[in-house]
Amino acid sequence: MKAEKRAKKRSSKVDGGEGVKSLKEMNSDKSKKKNTSYKFKKKVAAFVDHNAFVLFMTVYTIYALWFDDIRMLAFVKSQDDIFYGITLVGIFVFAFEITLASYSKDEYPWTFFFYLDIISTVSMIPDCGWITDWLSGEG
Repeated sequence: MKAEKRAKKRSSKVDGGEGVKSLKEMNSDKSKKKNTSYKFKKKVAAFVDHNAFVLFMTVYTIYALWFDDIRMLAFVKSQDDIFYGITLVGIFVFAFEITLASYSKDEYPWTFFFYLDIISTVSMIPDCGWITDWLSGEG
């Protein structure tokens, strides 16, 4: 009898009188949290793999590959700032994609394509005159 009173008193102190949760209840709470995280990861992965996002990233990749050369050949120097802005946004967009893919796809981090994406994103830095001017002390 005394043991029951002590257990009841202890449980009311621990969780405000609702009683102690069983191991099964605690595990079901954990699985709900895991499922929520898992569902969010799936949504992020679906966003990264969506055709519109892939098309957007493909267009930005084509820009990153060719437009610095086209800028130097076909545009005057006064228009460089427009291209620098687009390139800077591209650096952030590619970094954002790497972050989302790393979070949502367990097989992506530390793979060949992970490193390829990082190297290609870092290689855009010299294409942005604002960054190179700042790094060289000219800006």
